Parts: sequence; structure tokens; C-alpha cells
Amino acid sequence: MDVESLSTPFGLSGLLEINGFMKDIIDLDPDSDLWRHSKQGFFKINFDAAFDNSKNRLCSGIIVMNFKGDVLASKTMVHDNIPSKFAVEAIACLQAVTMGRDLGMKYVEIEGGSLIVIKKVKNPNKDKSAIGSYIHDIKEQNVTFYECKFQHARRAANKSAHNLASERLKMGKNA
Repeated sequence: MDVESLSTPFGLSGLLEINGFMKDIIDLDPDSDLWRHSKQGFFKINFDAAFDNSKNRLCSGIIVMNFKGDVLASKTMVHDNIPSKFAVEAIACLQAVTMGRDLGMKYVEIEGGSLIVIKKVKNPNKDKSAIGSYIHDIKEQNVTFYECKFQHARRAANKSAHNLASERLKMGKNA
């Protein structure tokens, strides 16, 4: 799958806008809650999800960046009839892993806002919770990478992915 087919309908101008936002926060204090570079040679995949309670709809937002912070691809996906809020972030994490795999990336840092999901993915034991099947799928796909690091990111550090998901949820379309 090529990067173009995964980009938002905003096209190049949208990617440039996201790049501009990321450049503004890259040089800030590394001990802050804001976004940080990945190691050289790694790609960073940020994911977040927005949930509409009234319609049981989820939208995940995924942004792929190189170690310089340049946005290489982004994707949103809207899902209807999501059974619980608990599954929302697990689905978004699974989509982030799938996107990295589909783009042929081998060294990735996957960063998301749900500490619970990140801890479950890092735990070597089988997850028997309501999101266990998503966690299992994430771990299964993880073997396609030479190295994959899962990291928790606070909302401020994951703002771009969250905003991407929130805006797409309002529009109600996939991209």
C-alpha cells in the first residue's frame, strides 16, 4: 500500500499543515508533555481516537512521522456500533500497527494516549479482558517489525492525532 492512498483528503496541503504544527512543538523542553522525536532510523506512529457516545461511533486518527518530525502519512477511519469506550483506543492502536506494517516499516515507535492499552500490549501474558482480542491482534502483527516500541503519550503530546480523529468524526467519513 502506498503512502498516497493512506493520506487524508486534505492532500499535500493538509500534510504540510500538520508538518507546520509539529515543527512548532519539536524544539520544546524534552521533559514536557509535548511530542518528542523518535530515534534516527525509527518512524513514529501516533494514534488517538474520538468517540461519539450518542451514535456509538469511533474515529481513529493516525499520523506517521520520520525521526525529523516530518509527516509522511496520515489516516482516519470511522467505525459504527462500537460496543464500549474501552475498545476505542485498542482499535486505534491496532490500526496504527497495521498502517506501519502496510507501509513496510521495520523500526517503529507507536505512541498513544491510552495507558491501559499500552500496558496491555507490553505485557507478555494473554489478555483476558474485553479488549483481549484486539491486544492479541496487535501482538501478532507486531512480529512484522524488527523493532517496535509502544509508548504512552499524554493528550498534549498526542494533540495532532486526537484533533485529526475529532475533526473526521464530525465529518463522518473515512480517509
